[in-house]
Amino acid sequence: MKRAEVEEVPRLERGRFRVAVVGPENAGKSTLVNALLGRAVAEVSEVPGTTKSVSGYRWSRRDVPLYVFDTMGLADERGRRSRRGVTAEDVVERLGGYDLALFVVDVTKPLGPEALRALHVIKHAADLETLLVANKIDLLEEGELEERLRELRRRTGHRPIPVSALRGDGLDRLLSEIERRVRRKRRVLASSPR
Repeated sequence: MKRAEVEEVPRLERGRFRVAVVGPENAGKSTLVNALLGRAVAEVSEVPGTTKSVSGYRWSRRDVPLYVFDTMGLADERGRRSRRGVTAEDVVERLGGYDLALFVVDVTKPLGPEALRALHVIKHAADLETLLVANKIDLLEEGELEERLRELRRRTGHRPIPVSALRGDGLDRLLSEIERRVRRKRRVLASSPR
């Protein structure tokens, strides 16, 4: 994959598409941000709550100017949170200025009630287009992976995009989906009355 042009965001510029990377703690959000940007910009750890604030990065891919924002993790599958974990309402409160959410889940674990609630709240309260990213596919055998992907689709109503942020599997498809949505939104904005 071609290395992306990346810069930490000092201020927001008009015309850049804003992508929020959200999801449960330890789903691999920061690893995905690093994989998308082609370099280690976000801190990665197996300790829940490593990402302590929202970090934004300016990113240019082909002719698509983007901001990618790494966010704090949601509470765990039992609805509890670490000292840094956030609730669905916390997430939505922060999503008003975004154009797209990449909702990252660990495909090896069951989707907990807080994550399901967050997906619902993002769709209905924040009215934000969302891509469901099923991460860590490298940890499952093919048959089990297919079953988990079917279950995710059944429970969420979203068609998951399977990736391994660690190995890079599925990233081209995810990038294509992001680009498709950016171009579609640009067309809508260009055709709307001023």
